Amino acid sequence: MFKNLIFSAVIAGIVAGLLLSALQQLQVVPIILEAETYEVAGEPVALAADGHSHSHSHSHDIEEEGWAPADGAERTGYTVLANVLGGIGFALLLTAAIQLKQRSGLRNGILWGLGGYAAFFVAPSLGLLPEIPGTVSADLADRQLWWGATVLATIIGLSLVIFAKSQLLRGVGLILLVVPHIVGAPLPAEHSSLAPEALTHSFFWATAIANGLFWAALGGVAGFMMQRLSSSDSRALQG
Repeated sequence: MFKNLIFSAVIAGIVAGLLLSALQQLQVVPIILEAETYEVAGEPVALAADGHSHSHSHSHDIEEEGWAPADGAERTGYTVLANVLGGIGFALLLTAAIQLKQRSGLRNGILWGLGGYAAFFVAPSLGLLPEIPGTVSADLADRQLWWGATVLATIIGLSLVIFAKSQLLRGVGLILLVVPHIVGAPLPAEHSSLAPEALTHSFFWATAIANGLFWAALGGVAGFMMQRLSSSDSRALQG
């Protein structure tokens, strides 16, 4: 059974990770590249002693930030690898939940995936929208803390609302779903972006659609694989 869980997670992670990578290349990356042109154009310009203006070089910033993959095939390859590995990690969580509740199959798997989408994307996005290059943000550590707390509260809250039999526990679940948003996400003193507002909206919807399809595929493939492998094991035992 454990082997089936791992195998299902790996297959689901590979399929969903490749799907997400393709969607990103088609929808998300072009928007990011366009936003980066505004980010570069909006950089401060220093006035040299000779009276000529010179834009700040990126080389020093890159050295301070550390290594990064080169644009093109290398950057795409690392993105695909990260998406697949991340997909396998998320799929392990889904297959564990599916096994715990004994609710496998394509339809149930998609529902599990949509639950993951709600917890890991929708709920955090209510406070912190996916950010396009050139956006002024709050402190990274504060954002990560709020994001993690929101994901955890949403997972527990949804689990209680859907599976708890006690009305009290369901009420606790509802409270957990709304508390992070009552507290509020950390925001900068003044929100601004170098990219046009229309591009920011396009980036959000492209990211939302890509992640939604990623989670639906992740759950669907995981649920389908677990059902098929479980059926095969049952037939083997009967034979």
